[in-house]
Amino acid sequence: MSVADEGDDHDMSEEYAKRGEQIVLHEDKQYYPEAEKIYGQGVEALVEEEDHQPLTQPIIEPVKDKFS
Repeated sequence: MSVADEGDDHDMSEEYAKRGEQIVLHEDKQYYPEAEKIYGQGVEALVEEEDHQPLTQPIIEPVKDKFS
């Protein structure tokens, strides 16, 4: 490596630091935004373990024929 190459490496490391490309631990990553950021303040988002609608009932009812 020449002296010019070493200076380029230093410039690149500063550029990465400015762009925020540091190493982030798995525990610290945020894959999805918080519900408050999506829906706004004062909104309650519920995550439930069971559905309230039975599997036998379709989410969208099929269209009934008008001619029958």
